[in-house]
Amino acid sequence: MNHQNNNHNIFDKIDIPHKGELFETLLQKSNIIIKRIVSSHIERSEIITQDEEEWFILVEGSATLKIEEQYISLKRGDYYFLKAKQPHQILHVEAGTIWLAVYIDKQ
Repeated sequence: MNHQNNNHNIFDKIDIPHKGELFETLLQKSNIIIKRIVSSHIERSEIITQDEEEWFILVEGSATLKIEEQYISLKRGDYYFLKAKQPHQILHVEAGTIWLAVYIDKQ
């Protein structure tokens, strides 16, 4: 009998990029995609808008975002929900920050 190991760990095989972020799809089903994101040190990104909704949790590290006109400091365990088309900007991210993001396409 073949038993496939389905155990995975969000901290496995962490490679901190020299620039930007690394996105790894962990699960994709219907209109939902779950990704692990590992960030380099980031200072001020461009303003981002996206077609899908996004719920994310900061698993490790720290970050500061500007969402519309609100400044949000995030630490380990903090989570947030972004509506589709909601403008946001990364102001600062600590190198090695790990995010878990759930993207929901409204189809």
